[in-house]
Amino acid sequence: MKITKRRPYTLVDSLDRIDRILDGYIKPLNQIDAKEIKRAKTDLSPKTGAYVCGTVLVISFFAEGDVKLINKLKVLRAFSSEVCSILTANGDCEDIYAYNNKIIAVYDTPLKNKIEKVIDNAASICSLSDIINKKAKNSGYPKLHVSTGIHYGEILMLSLSEYDAQDKHPENEVQYISPIISRAEMLCNRGFEAVTSRIYITDVIFNNLTLEYKKFFKYLDEQKTSYCSNIFNIQMNNWLAK
Repeated sequence: MKITKRRPYTLVDSLDRIDRILDGYIKPLNQIDAKEIKRAKTDLSPKTGAYVCGTVLVISFFAEGDVKLINKLKVLRAFSSEVCSILTANGDCEDIYAYNNKIIAVYDTPLKNKIEKVIDNAASICSLSDIINKKAKNSGYPKLHVSTGIHYGEILMLSLSEYDAQDKHPENEVQYISPIISRAEMLCNRGFEAVTSRIYITDVIFNNLTLEYKKFFKYLDEQKTSYCSNIFNIQMNNWLAK
């Protein structure tokens, strides 16, 4: 959340806001046709909320080894910075936020081919980690490990503005609450258990892919609820092969 305006916090004002929220209601926005994230965000205000459908990409990463802190910081900074460059280049990526060793991207994906672009982003991010590792090799830098998890579904969107804020604009920062984020994170963690794959998707994602993309994935369990792959960005991989 970007802080644009500050004012003193007082318990009296806080209790008043809490009472108004609990005694009032959060007005749901029109949910006809599974409102797209872009349109819902335009209508969102501190007193409204919306259920939207979208795709979540979770990127988990860490730098291996006992090395100088400055070297670890350089590797992590290079990776996180370029991940943001990859994500923001995708016009369907609506929001990016980070905590601890994870970066989470939320996409507006009303069409199937837009979901495949999320897969492309994950592949580019995995190739990016390989490039950084190649550049850092034999230079005293730690090895970077990366895993990604992707899921699609319904997400509750709430404004992060204070309840009595007057401003309402499309750039309003939002909070996303949904089990699909937790599911994507759980899948993401599997990448560190099985080092042969770095992209993990749910059956919901898999069933919405074309045959061209499906052929790159194998199922992880007999129920076929999740799939994995180790696909990469061809152009970036060609650079690695030099």
